[in-house]
Amino acid sequence: LLEGGGLAEPVGGPEEAAGMVGAALLLNQLTIEEGFAAFDADGDGKVSREDMGRAASVLEMQLSPQEVDGLFALWAPSGEPITPQGWEAGLQGADVNGVIRTRDLFMLTRRALSSSPAAGPPAGAADAAGNAGRLEELERLLGEERSAARELEEKLEQTLRAGGELERRVPELEDARGKVVALAARVAQLEGAAAQREAAAPAAQAAEAGGGADERPRAELEAEVDSLKSALEAIRPELDHALTLNQEVDQQLADAAEEAERRGAELEKARQELAAAREEGVAERGRLEGLLKEALGKNEAAQKDVELLENRIAQTGGSSSARTTELEGRLRDAMAEAEGARKDADAAKADAESARRDAEAAGKDAEAAKADALAAAERAAVLEAASAASSAAGSAGNEEAARLAKEESARLHKELDDARAEASSEKQSGVRVKQRVSELEERLAKA
Repeated sequence: LLEGGGLAEPVGGPEEAAGMVGAALLLNQLTIEEGFAAFDADGDGKVSREDMGRAASVLEMQLSPQEVDGLFALWAPSGEPITPQGWEAGLQGADVNGVIRTRDLFMLTRRALSSSPAAGPPAGAADAAGNAGRLEELERLLGEERSAARELEEKLEQTLRAGGELERRVPELEDARGKVVALAARVAQLEGAAAQREAAAPAAQAAEAGGGADERPRAELEAEVDSLKSALEAIRPELDHALTLNQEVDQQLADAAEEAERRGAELEKARQELAAAREEGVAERGRLEGLLKEALGKNEAAQKDVELLENRIAQTGGSSSARTTELEGRLRDAMAEAEGARKDADAAKADAESARRDAEAAGKDAEAAKADALAAAERAAVLEAASAASSAAGSAGNEEAARLAKEESARLHKELDDARAEASSEKQSGVRVKQRVSELEERLAKA
């Protein structure tokens, strides 16, 4: 609670305490559950007096121990720790705006201005944070104005005290003025008497020379003049001191009047600025209260939406369970099909490997048959050459050899044809094996 009424004396009831806590939670952007967790400092599931004191310190509510006692006594008159049910029930009926209006509280904390909770700020929190920063700046300016006003008031009090001291010295000053006037009159009297004596001195000398009986001697007149001059010289320091004191007093009075006038103007200016700042603070407070009302309205609307959503979830719970069962069955079927496809893929892969090995063996056999055919062809060519040579010779002894050569040549030609046929068959078999391998590879890729 940055400003405003405290809670040193428990007043009101649980509703007012809940309203104050609710306002603190709202301005710290905490939900009911988050607020309970924040106040449950030891995590035992209950809010005790010690928990509330630690939470007030953490949330920077700036409450004294007596004020924390008052707040807890308002909430829980029995002294028992606050349970989650009691916490929620108490905050349900909290009149946050009423508490703020009646107690004229500024419960914005530095935590609400510098951070936001993990759950995210409610609607309008950005505007509230901006106004909160403006309000904090305004409070700082008001504090500076108050300090300046207090300083001016202290200076004015000093001036007034100096003026009072001068007023108390007025009789003394008036007495000094009287003494100065009396001394001045005495000096004037003495100077006049001296002048008269000096003017009368020649006549006295003439009378003395003429032998007047009632004329005083010259020596007596001179002695009286010297006496008057001595008296004048004796009172002259006192007269100078009185004149100096009078001048000092006049100067002090003039300086004090000038300083009082200057400080009075400064104080009046400061008071005007302070009044303007207070008016601006009242306007900002009104805007803040409007934002608080808007946030409360949106919070209530959000709670209604949550309740509606919970009802819809409860209504659709049965159909969701059936749908879940159906999806689970379909998932099991799909997994079984996937397992069968995997097995088919493994079998196709094994078949492809076997076909590849068969193709390699067929290729080797075809190469061997081709080599045998070439050898048979070479032998047939040799025999044909030998047969031709024998026929050209026309020798009767070689007829038998020619016949045998022809038979051998025919047999070799037959072997060559068989080898060629076998090679062709092996080649076709290799093609079929390759096709089978390609087919199995395609099936494996699809699987």
